[in-house]
Amino acid sequence: MIWEEEISVGAFLQKGVDFKNGDTLTIASEGQKQVEGKYGKQDLFLFRTKDGKEGNLSINKTTKNNLIKGYGKESLNWVGKDVKVVSMQAMKDGKVQTHYFYFHPETVFNEVTSKYEIPEKDAFDQFEEDNKVVNDINTDTLIDKIPF
Repeated sequence: MIWEEEISVGAFLQKGVDFKNGDTLTIASEGQKQVEGKYGKQDLFLFRTKDGKEGNLSINKTTKNNLIKGYGKESLNWVGKDVKVVSMQAMKDGKVQTHYFYFHPETVFNEVTSKYEIPEKDAFDQFEEDNKVVNDINTDTLIDKIPF
């Protein structure tokens, strides 16, 4: 039998015990290698509660995308930043479960779009998209199409 090396990831914070909906946590690491979890590979980050307790939490795609929008793509820059805990009930595997998200502190739920957004950043992104200058066109291709 061939054995694979296991990664020790340390203690986990307990959702609903160490923190709850509305609490603020601080990101304490840039993230660890993905580890295999119940629902596939999971990204683990070390978080710190207000009372100083540290532990790992896995973050889902929604959380990761929100943190990228709020703090940038480099997770090393996330260390020391706060997140707000948002929990909600949703169906998973045929039963109602509590899901936890760790969002940029300015994140709000937009009832029109049914999405969590960071208002100032989303408005800036939309402004950039609306005023985008097409500057990545291959000019050689355009020159070849000039009729003279």
